[in-house]
Amino acid sequence: MKPNNHKASGLTAIEVIITIALLGILLTLGQGAYSVWQKKVYIHNAAEELKSVLVQTQQKAAASADGKSWGVHFEANRYVIFSGDIYDPLNPANSVKNLTGLNIVNPATIYFSASADQTEVTKLTASMSGTVTLDAFEKEPIMASIATIGFTPKTGETGTVYEVRLNLPLTANRLPLRLGMTGDIEFSLREIPNVLTVPAKYIKSESGKKYLMVKKGNSREKIYVITGVEMDGDTEIKEGIKENDIVY
Repeated sequence: MKPNNHKASGLTAIEVIITIALLGILLTLGQGAYSVWQKKVYIHNAAEELKSVLVQTQQKAAASADGKSWGVHFEANRYVIFSGDIYDPLNPANSVKNLTGLNIVNPATIYFSASADQTEVTKLTASMSGTVTLDAFEKEPIMASIATIGFTPKTGETGTVYEVRLNLPLTANRLPLRLGMTGDIEFSLREIPNVLTVPAKYIKSESGKKYLMVKKGNSREKIYVITGVEMDGDTEIKEGIKENDIVY
């Protein structure tokens, strides 16, 4: 008989958390890719222009200029000065100003876009919470919840994947977030308390049954076991051994 060179392992009850991790990127509604920010001077000038427009429109609204109410409607790369109580995009009197090279981003619309393959997406549901860890802020995890799960596959991908959008809480604005930042999101799919696990390498099979070599006194005994979930190289043991048993 060849000697068994495996190191003995004592079993301890732990809590097993089955997770799923997805890669993703920060985006904003109405914008599907990161836009390169222009020089500080241009941004400063554009900001001053917007400030002036808001002040002037506010003054017109307060004075009911021309007997009308006034407002400013913002879009991703332009703004529209309009009259009336409700913005009408078809009103020919609208004054449209384009912001070439600059995008207006409302921090409240920033979301985390992840891709889930066809085996992962079926495990996710709307409103499910997860932990987003951005590569730029590895020590600042962000709790987020699923807003939408794509019904059709994303185009331009090598495999079949679906977009999963997650809303970020307003508290995430404490971080200097930027569009295009990458990271990953981890969901807890299931938690099993007080679980006995053993490294999968110790489990052997015989005639379709699984067993472990367990220390009994000064010898080793073959003990048949019933296994459960597998995760990160460990296997749950449902029946057959108990905590503090030593396996080989």
